[in-house]
Amino acid sequence: MTSRVALTLGSLLTVPLAASAHPGHGLDPSGTSLLHWLGEPEHVLPLLGVVCLSAVLWGMAALSRRPD
Repeated sequence: MTSRVALTLGSLLTVPLAASAHPGHGLDPSGTSLLHWLGEPEHVLPLLGVVCLSAVLWGMAALSRRPD
């Protein structure tokens, strides 16, 4: 693994440490925690960003493996 990849992965692993939680996190007996994660913009927007980035990277990897 190159140092650039290791630095990127290490940086991504420390991102959750910088996040501050707001009320309503955790496992609750009412079962609304999934709705909280899917209904709050501060959770949905980063999730959409990760999904879009993953789709782009997957597409780029597929194109690079395709024989010309």
